[in-house]
Amino acid sequence: MREHGPAIDYDLMTLTRFTIADLGGALSWGALRHFLLYLPRTSATSRELRPTSDEEMWANGNATAAILADIYDAISQLNNNVVAKGTGRAARQAKPYRRPWRKPTNERQLGRDPIPVSEFEAWWAEHA
Repeated sequence: MREHGPAIDYDLMTLTRFTIADLGGALSWGALRHFLLYLPRTSATSRELRPTSDEEMWANGNATAAILADIYDAISQLNNNVVAKGTGRAARQAKPYRRPWRKPTNERQLGRDPIPVSEFEAWWAEHA
């Protein structure tokens, strides 16, 4: 209870009408034991006690969004290749579907390295 009390309390509140405060009164220790034994895999307590394995990730559909985004990217690139076919130009790179777990890569970068002050002074004098 000390280690996983908040998760157990959350599951009790969301799946039943009880809380940990009801133990020994309206909620018996035996009922709590049975409740914990048969918790669904998606409950907070189960997720805390057993981290998600690869098989469970596939079974509950968590990988679906990533797979669909990859399929979207492949079809977009194929479409760009078909459009460019016969034009004599190279196919443009398809813009990847935005994924919340990746940082955007389309941030504009100006320059490479800082310019030494001595070179900047000469450049500024030339262009001013």
